[in-house]
Amino acid sequence: MEKIYNEILSQVYGARFKEYGATAKGSFWLNRQRQEARFRIIAQELSRLANGTAVNIADIGCGYGAFANYLLETRDLEVFEYTGYDICPQLIEKCRHHSPSKAFNFEVASAPLLPTMFTVMSGTYNLSVTLDIKNWEDYVLTCLETCWKQTTFAMIFNLQVEERSMITKNNIYYANKVATLEACNTRFGPTKVITNNEIPKDATFVALRAG
Repeated sequence: MEKIYNEILSQVYGARFKEYGATAKGSFWLNRQRQEARFRIIAQELSRLANGTAVNIADIGCGYGAFANYLLETRDLEVFEYTGYDICPQLIEKCRHHSPSKAFNFEVASAPLLPTMFTVMSGTYNLSVTLDIKNWEDYVLTCLETCWKQTTFAMIFNLQVEERSMITKNNIYYANKVATLEACNTRFGPTKVITNNEIPKDATFVALRAG
């Protein structure tokens, strides 16, 4: 199922990028403001956890490189290595041709290829390619587990949330916040949830390696 969904997602995002280019809309974001609000929450948590030390980051579902550009523009975090991963070759090709720094690399993959301190995903699993909620949630958890295996310090990802998990008629996935938190605590390390009034139906999950 994972391979099939990845192939479909690659085609969907490739077509979207061809139509709208390197824009928030081109990666199915509602707008740039919401996109950057999520980036800000992740970056603030990275900075808090890093506590002044340089970090390496794997950005899963990096799209056209928006988070990479955000990190360089804000400079709130010292990044000695960043690798953006995406399953869509067209997006990775674009990122490689416009790489913002020699320390920023891009690869076609759905998970880190090498161990990394921090693995982050912003909006990566919001667009479903099925209306079968169980299959999609199994897919998301499988992807998270694969990423966790290569994460040495913390995994940070956001999801849209509702009181019960659902997939809209437009294929937008909303997770059950409580159930997702329980799954993370069971499968990964101690996990906390960050919410923000600016994006009320969003939740950012932070799973830490125990010890």
